[in-house]
Amino acid sequence: MGECTPETVSDDDILYRRLSFEQVSESRDFPNSNAFSLRQDEAGLSVDIARLTTEEGCLAHGNRPGLGLAELPASIPRSLGLTVRHDPIPGNYAHAVIEGPISMSVRRRLSRASTIIVRPHTNDRED
Repeated sequence: MGECTPETVSDDDILYRRLSFEQVSESRDFPNSNAFSLRQDEAGLSVDIARLTTEEGCLAHGNRPGLGLAELPASIPRSLGLTVRHDPIPGNYAHAVIEGPISMSVRRRLSRASTIIVRPHTNDRED
């Protein structure tokens, strides 16, 4: 078996969150609050730990082309009472989750503390 021992996530760690085109505004450098919404089948927000991957590696694990990427210090969700836990999955050792009550207020604070580092795009939408 491969290396799957969870690592400690420090407050200094940077987390990557993949973004869809709909989760950003052209006029802002941070994603909208929908970027931090839980899907019905999710127990936590899926992120990658930046020091364990690359921007390209994180985007390669996305479920569709054209995704973007935001970065967020791990200290921010923790300051909001959330847990950040390394959660390696097959094929993605860098995977982690942000867990806890994610209200609209928390989503807004997470979004404003994030920085878009790769803007998402789509080839089938004309603006």
